Amino acid sequence: MNVDPTVEPLAQQLGQNNTAEETNETKGTANKPSGKVGFHARDIRWIRVGAEFAGTLLICLALYLTFTFSQILLDVPTVTLPVIGTAVIYIVVTAMLGSISGGHFNPAVTVAAMFTSQISVIDGILYIVSQLVGAVCAAAVLIGFVPSNETFPAKTWLMFTVNGFGSGSPTAATLAQHHISFGTGLAIIVELVGGLLVVGTAVATLRKDGRPHKNHALYTGLAYGAGTLITYPITNAGLNPARSTGIAVFAQSKDMAVSPLSQLWLFWICPLLAASLVALIVILSGIVTDGLRNRARIAKVSVGENEEMDPSDESQDKGNDDTSVASDPKSVAEEEKDSSEVTAAGATVHLHSSEVDSYLNRLKEDQQAKASSDSED
Repeated sequence: MNVDPTVEPLAQQLGQNNTAEETNETKGTANKPSGKVGFHARDIRWIRVGAEFAGTLLICLALYLTFTFSQILLDVPTVTLPVIGTAVIYIVVTAMLGSISGGHFNPAVTVAAMFTSQISVIDGILYIVSQLVGAVCAAAVLIGFVPSNETFPAKTWLMFTVNGFGSGSPTAATLAQHHISFGTGLAIIVELVGGLLVVGTAVATLRKDGRPHKNHALYTGLAYGAGTLITYPITNAGLNPARSTGIAVFAQSKDMAVSPLSQLWLFWICPLLAASLVALIVILSGIVTDGLRNRARIAKVSVGENEEMDPSDESQDKGNDDTSVASDPKSVAEEEKDSSEVTAAGATVHLHSSEVDSYLNRLKEDQQAKASSDSED
């Protein structure tokens, strides 16, 4: 069926839209690298493990010194220096070594990274061991160099450094004057909330292959600062099982009010529970996201199949049409009457026959009106 050439702009516009969509689909992958290029220190496992050891040692030693001296020697409000110091310490050390190992420095972060496949199980186990060794070494340095005697025993230094709850809380003496204390339940709540902040931020700022995003150090440090603000008055801000374990090992023999090792369980269970919850959320969100993405892809493919016919199918349909012409010319005529196609600029526009007839009638009327006006002139 012949169609007036003025219908072609519509087909051309559709063809341009299809081309633009294809360009947008391929644009995002055009500049992606094909693979790793060159060598990086993080490619060697023992360098990564060594970075976790060194980073945890530096962090724990700096935290121990900050918590010990800020409360005894410096005239500073109770929470201010621990909060600021914790945030700055984690930011600096993570920025320094995070590009090598991923900047975990915390067994809870490593466990969450293992659950979400951001790190292998073998690397995760080695990371945790190196973190614990680094924390113990940091505590040994503190105990070895902090001065003490009979009038000023070592436990005086450590009372604001060792993590504890109840009678082991840093505010236990103040609360005891009013015959109250922070119980185990509140300690679990604050450590769990702080752990969710820390682990959630750390995992969210790590890529799928375990490499940190550019803002990993900053956001992780801020999360530790927020966690310290919440937990310090109640538990001395654990947040990190390695940090809690290192100082507890050496404080156990210093005649503390409460045995540090007897309360250490809370500072492992809460961070690990937080790590499990974060990993579960990440896994479930990934499943939902992949499902939605696959549904969108399937829908897009289905639409594309409906809009564009395969050449082999076209030739087969053409052969079938030729056969039907010979067998039943009437049905072919009715089929042509029902629909028409206009092809231009690589796009096929399907138009209903009534639309085409209406369009052509309007064109014919316009041409007749123009011709009559010309004849009158």
